[in-house]
Amino acid sequence: MSKLPAITAEKLIKILEKDGFTFIRQKGSHRFYEKIIDGESVVIPIPVHHRRELKKETLHHILKKAQISRERLKFLLSI
Repeated sequence: MSKLPAITAEKLIKILEKDGFTFIRQKGSHRFYEKIIDGESVVIPIPVHHRRELKKETLHHILKKAQISRERLKFLLSI
């Protein structure tokens, strides 16, 4: 199993938008993105701290909730 890449919140937001998530609101330093997956609304909070990389655990939980595999993440990073 390969390691997750170190990415910033801004880069993750671009990846989520490529995967169909849309911005719905912001509260403090967190932006919330939404997508309908299997008929259910999935809302994901993204902690946005200027130019700081996300912690690996945080990135892992966000990708799991968004149902984005490591392979899909690599693909979305490449386009």
